Amino acid sequence: KWINDCNYVVVKHEDGTFAEYLHLKKDGVLVHLGDRVTPDQPIALSGNSGYSTEPHLHVSVFSVVDGYMRKSLPLTFALRGGVTFQPQEGRVY
Repeated sequence: KWINDCNYVVVKHEDGTFAEYLHLKKDGVLVHLGDRVTPDQPIALSGNSGYSTEPHLHVSVFSVVDGYMRKSLPLTFALRGGVTFQPQEGRVY
């Protein structure tokens, strides 16, 4: 039920994996169901929706195992200057 209380976007990638972005700003989703998106395209604005006390973003990448269960996948961010960053489970950034 909690996911219905926050603004979110789920993007399906060409390889069948998904990315999910939660706690988006009210009226901050910039894409529509069925839109094709490109890398570097803004899709939403981070916010403070749902069970949240301050603006932040939850992001996950996953594959669907059996139509219901998810398998989380590693996530790597590309930063300026060609630097990459991979968040670690259990850490807060």
